[in-house]
Amino acid sequence: NKMVKNNIVHGIRADDGGMQYRGLSLRLSSEGIPVSLDVEKRTVECVMATEAPVRMFDYTRYEYIPEILLISGVEIPESRQVPLLDTHSRYSTSSVIGSTRDIRVEGDQLVGRDYFSSTEEASGPWTKTMEGHLTDRSIGYAYDNQDAVYVDDGETAIIEGRSFTGPVKVVKK
Repeated sequence: NKMVKNNIVHGIRADDGGMQYRGLSLRLSSEGIPVSLDVEKRTVECVMATEAPVRMFDYTRYEYIPEILLISGVEIPESRQVPLLDTHSRYSTSSVIGSTRDIRVEGDQLVGRDYFSSTEEASGPWTKTMEGHLTDRSIGYAYDNQDAVYVDDGETAIIEGRSFTGPVKVVKK
């Protein structure tokens, strides 16, 4: 569910407690195969989030606005691991097809490694990833509105030492 227009990645939001989602892609070779694929371990590295502006629907202002997530505000779980889901549903263990581990910040990117389970549910997505058919990922995230700064159209604001020109919403944490 990713669309790029005017260098802005478009995101989606579902009604499940304020969780938002962004689409991202794996790093691919010229043949379309993920470059970090480890067939033996059933893993592939992915970019989980970037600071690229994403056109999101803002329920506070009830309009679409480019949203930037500052990577400096990412809170990585102590386990450095999150569930790898076949959909954004966390209501059934059958939706869990593995986990994303080794989560770390690299410059303005949040990077991790997807570890696919050996279960039947994970076999299809793993095969499609190996073959280069399943290259897109989506990450769910949440934040408090108090951690978001709106910059109005034509205005410029300095946020955490950086300049942002609106219209944009900058999420600091």
